[in-house]
Amino acid sequence: MLLIIIGHNAILMEHNGDFTLKSFLYSFHVWAFFILPFLYPIPTLSKEKIVRNAKRLLLPYTLLFVLFLIGYSILSHKTPEIKNTLLAFLSASQILLKDTIGFRLLWFLPTMFIVLLARDYYFYQNKYIRLLIIASCVLILIYSLIDSNNYWKVMHLMPFGLIYYHASSY
Repeated sequence: MLLIIIGHNAILMEHNGDFTLKSFLYSFHVWAFFILPFLYPIPTLSKEKIVRNAKRLLLPYTLLFVLFLIGYSILSHKTPEIKNTLLAFLSASQILLKDTIGFRLLWFLPTMFIVLLARDYYFYQNKYIRLLIIASCVLILIYSLIDSNNYWKVMHLMPFGLIYYHASSY
């Protein structure tokens, strides 16, 4: 948590135009936060738990999305396009969120929901499925270390980052 707070502090991260520390932190700090849920034991997978996580993460996401959509539309004097608004909401793509509601902030909530679902699924699978998941994660991590543009790669490899495109590309 401390690394995420430091990583989002503009005074510390963008001092005198030097982004070295920011580039370093952004190469792993978000990934680390999404790995944390896998380190804690969890109770058995249940419908109630999924509903509780949905209420805790998806309900605020939905309410804030609608609130910010209305506010951004009023302030920018733009009428939201239904297709792009739905794509932004469903994908939680940072680019689409910025275009639709004015900033990227909300991507984290549905992404965390998906990570928690993945964690719950992971803990109740057999050894071979777990090894396949771990091997996939290790390969993605190695791939991200090879490329020097880690910040954008991390955003592309987030669960909802798989739908990371700009609306104008359609």
